[in-house]
Amino acid sequence: MMSDFIDDLKNQGIKELISLFKSSKGIVQGKIKNFIIDKVNSKKFLISMSGDDVINFERIEKSPSYRRMEDCLGSHWSMNLICLGLYVAELNKLDSDVLQIKVRAEVHSKYGSEGIKILNMGSTHAIDNIISYLSDVKIEKNYNYIQMGRLFDKIIQDWKDITIFVQTGETENNILIKISNMIASEKPIFMVFAYGSATYPTISAIASLNNQRAFSDKYIFSCKPEKRKIGDKEIRLAYNWFFTSVKDSDLEMFA
Repeated sequence: MMSDFIDDLKNQGIKELISLFKSSKGIVQGKIKNFIIDKVNSKKFLISMSGDDVINFERIEKSPSYRRMEDCLGSHWSMNLICLGLYVAELNKLDSDVLQIKVRAEVHSKYGSEGIKILNMGSTHAIDNIISYLSDVKIEKNYNYIQMGRLFDKIIQDWKDITIFVQTGETENNILIKISNMIASEKPIFMVFAYGSATYPTISAIASLNNQRAFSDKYIFSCKPEKRKIGDKEIRLAYNWFFTSVKDSDLEMFA
């Protein structure tokens, strides 16, 4: 009977174990506590986490986005960081600055700029588009995990070269020039991010280029607007444009 109970505990997630712990007593509660400790230790988390953080981390690992990335990359070195990136994306929506700062500080301490780049993919919500892009390439090219890992490593390495972060106060003409230069560079993908008042000249610049057919036969793009809460009341718009080359996507295109 006890062995069946132990087997059941092994199959429970951390959230379920914590719930059982709170409703149990005595020896049973002690055994559940030991299982929770073992589960947390076995995760080998990249940063120090509270109980709620651990539960959220485990939930994200079961999310469709994470599963798709895992299907593309297998046991790639970045998978735990990707999970953190998805977590940072959620924290961004909740305006949880304190925890974001803590996550960034610990990741930078352990993984340097490469780790921060993955967190930036999460905080800008670009990670969802990157996951879709990698999934499409994997299906189209039938790449194995090693090839997909190389491709993602290159995206991380080139992050600064394939992203445009529009600053408040930039003119439409300046933004237009930056995007035109990115088109001329013929990168397989690139991204444009704008926030708050910077969204308006960016929208105009991209619309102008589209009307001039600057993207025709070169790039297709999608746009993901979202509302972000600032403090208790203020809400600002954030835009994320993702551009994909219509040319045959391949590893060599990032060279």
